[in-house]
Amino acid sequence: MSVQNPKTYFLLLAVLSAMLLFNSLHRSGLAGYDDAFFAHQGKEMVLTGDWWNIHCNGHLAFEYPPLYIWLEATSFRLFGINDFAAKFPTALCGLATILLVYFLTYELTGLIWLSLLAMLVLMSTQFFLKNATHAMSDVPFTFLFTLTIFLYLRGLQKPVYLALLGLPLGLAMLTRSVVSFLAVGIIVAHLILTKRYKSLWSPWLALGLLLALAFPSAWYGSQVHLHGSEVLAAHFHFVNSKIHVESASSNWTSVFNYPIALLKYYWPWLPFLLVGLALQALGSNQVPALYHGCVSRLFHSLCYCARSFDSRSAA
Repeated sequence: MSVQNPKTYFLLLAVLSAMLLFNSLHRSGLAGYDDAFFAHQGKEMVLTGDWWNIHCNGHLAFEYPPLYIWLEATSFRLFGINDFAAKFPTALCGLATILLVYFLTYELTGLIWLSLLAMLVLMSTQFFLKNATHAMSDVPFTFLFTLTIFLYLRGLQKPVYLALLGLPLGLAMLTRSVVSFLAVGIIVAHLILTKRYKSLWSPWLALGLLLALAFPSAWYGSQVHLHGSEVLAAHFHFVNSKIHVESASSNWTSVFNYPIALLKYYWPWLPFLLVGLALQALGSNQVPALYHGCVSRLFHSLCYCARSFDSRSAA
């Protein structure tokens, strides 16, 4: 399916995404404990002027890595200490993630219409929009994680990108700590499953991983130098306690939580997901006429809205 003026539709989706994400940030109130916790630490960073150490209620805090708190503090310096500023970094990363999904999809498929549709799907996914308007580190981490995978895929064609992936991967480590190693696991698994064994020993990939480790090593190394081994002990005790608490509070039925959430909230995209999974299981390289027709009608509706938008803007 060809798309005329893809830049127009890309910009339209970008503008609509920005409206969805930023329109509600002015509303007062932080929705949960995590929002208030991160905002409070960012506020203390601004008020104390100490941007290298993290404080909570006047005491040094070692539980969380610093990157998201730096983003909070930077936003407070730009916009003042208020709820809008607390949620702005996450919304900005949410918008960046939606735009990145376009380029990731195009890298995988080479199809413009599918890349635009991927943007539309993400910008209309309820859970993503919810988390992208909270002062939490989930969406910034998602952006950095996705950027790591995108650069990895580019690196399969141009190896220099394998080195560049170390930048977002290292920043992801400074956002959600050891969770970031999931990206390394995905990369290694993909290389093995696709039998790209030589790439496992690529000097560019090795350089990227070293670059990634350099970021957290520099910050945690300085923290250990300043405050002693308590830094690492407190951090990994916190990580370990979260793992055990989540394991203890869950049972075998928790494996159904995400499928149930998809059934409840992933509309109108759930049918497309199921058809796509079925096609993948069958090993089909062709989209059936019915499936292609549904997607075409949906996309043409979007195109009609875009033309109407352009006409009104011209008027």
